[in-house]
Amino acid sequence: MKKIFLTLLAAALAVFGANAQDVNEATDLYNNGASALSAGDNASALKYFQKAYEIASACGEAGVDIVNDCIGVIPQISLRVAKDLLKAGDYEKAVAQLKAAEKTAMELNAEDVAVEAAAMVPQAYMQQGNNALKAKDVQTAIAAYKEVLAINPENGKACLNLGQAYEIAGDTAAAEKAYNDAAANGQEKNANKKLANIYLKKAQAALKAQKFNDAVQLSAKSAEYNESPNAYYIAGVASQKAEKLADAVAYFEKYLVLAPSANNSEDVRKVVESLKQALGQK
Repeated sequence: MKKIFLTLLAAALAVFGANAQDVNEATDLYNNGASALSAGDNASALKYFQKAYEIASACGEAGVDIVNDCIGVIPQISLRVAKDLLKAGDYEKAVAQLKAAEKTAMELNAEDVAVEAAAMVPQAYMQQGNNALKAKDVQTAIAAYKEVLAINPENGKACLNLGQAYEIAGDTAAAEKAYNDAAANGQEKNANKKLANIYLKKAQAALKAQKFNDAVQLSAKSAEYNESPNAYYIAGVASQKAEKLADAVAYFEKYLVLAPSANNSEDVRKVVESLKQALGQK
């Protein structure tokens, strides 16, 4: 009986010794994490704290204090690492880290951090898209804005920027759809200007191709979205070429109302007078 007791005691002491050693290791790791954090190395600090948490969690009561201390810092530092990656422009890793930070925060009951991390994911994609758009990397921009809209389809700004990216890429149909989505989600004024410009370019192309009726219709469509002197001028020229003189007068007069001091305004006035005379008007 005495022999069995001594064996159990030895085993208990061995376990206690192992726990004490593990707690010391976790403590060292925690302190290394604190030092890295003080030095501004968030990525290294996170690794130290995560390892300390892992080891201390296996130590039972002996590791409770370290576990609690790690729980208090890991979620915030995980989010900091994501922000560092975002600042550095490493969007793929930043998004992955934001998702990891959200998951970790939920597991450790840091709901405020989880909410912030989740909210930053579409922001990260938006930032990526904007920077790519500035650099004329339209395919990256398109992919990034689509990610934003997959999370929030009602993000009007993302719709507007997606339209710009599609327009630069030469996909006019996709650009129009994106602009219409933008208009439906709080960006009506800006989206209408973009749509007006698309139809104005189409009208110019139709006039150049001598498709006068198309040019008039496209110009009128442009003006529906956003009145501009150019739209009415193209419509006037196209109407005149199509021998629709009354329409030409009406469009030219609208042009003069919007651009009374344009360089060609006097020439347009002379054309209007000439057309009126041809129509028998005074």
